[in-house]
Amino acid sequence: MPMNIGSCSSAEGLNSTTFHYKMLHNAKTLGEEKQLLREINASRRRAADSSIPVEKLSCQIKMLYNKMEWERNSYVKKQLLRNIKEMEVERDKSIFISNSHLLGSKEDIQNRIKVITNDLDGIRKEHQPIKAKIKHVKKEMEVMQKDVGSLRKKLEAINQKKDAAYKSVLELKKLQG
Repeated sequence: MPMNIGSCSSAEGLNSTTFHYKMLHNAKTLGEEKQLLREINASRRRAADSSIPVEKLSCQIKMLYNKMEWERNSYVKKQLLRNIKEMEVERDKSIFISNSHLLGSKEDIQNRIKVITNDLDGIRKEHQPIKAKIKHVKKEMEVMQKDVGSLRKKLEAINQKKDAAYKSVLELKKLQG
C-alpha cells in the first residue's frame, strides 16, 4: 500500500532539506520518488522565476540613478530619488520572498538557533578548563623564565670569576717561566 507523501509546496515550509528527507525516508515506491523529484524541480523553477523581477528592478534602479545624475531640476531629482527608494524597498521585499523558502519555517529557524546556542554553550564549558590550564601553564612559564634569568646571571658571574682565575694563572705562569 503506497504511503501518502503529501504536498511539497513552499507554502507548507518545505525546503530542499525536507525534500531530501522525504526522498530518503518517506518515498517507498518509484512513483513517489518521481513525484517528489517533480515537486523539487517545480520549487527550483519558482525560485528561478522569482529572481527575474529582482534583476529587472535592479536595472530600473540603475537607470533611474543615471537619469538623476544628468537631471538639473531639483524637484525632478527628488521625485527620481523617491522612486528609487520605493523600487529598492520593492526589490528587497522580492529578494526576501524569493529566499524565504531557503530559511524554512520560523520554528525551524528557532530550533536551529537553539541547537547552535547549545553547541556554543558546550564548547564554552569545554574551553573553560582548558583556559584555566593555559593560565596556570603561563604562570609556571613566567616562574621558569625568572629562574632562567637568575641562572644566566649566576653563569655570567661564574664566567667572570673563571676569566679572572684564568688571567691570574697566566700571570703566575709568566712569573715562573
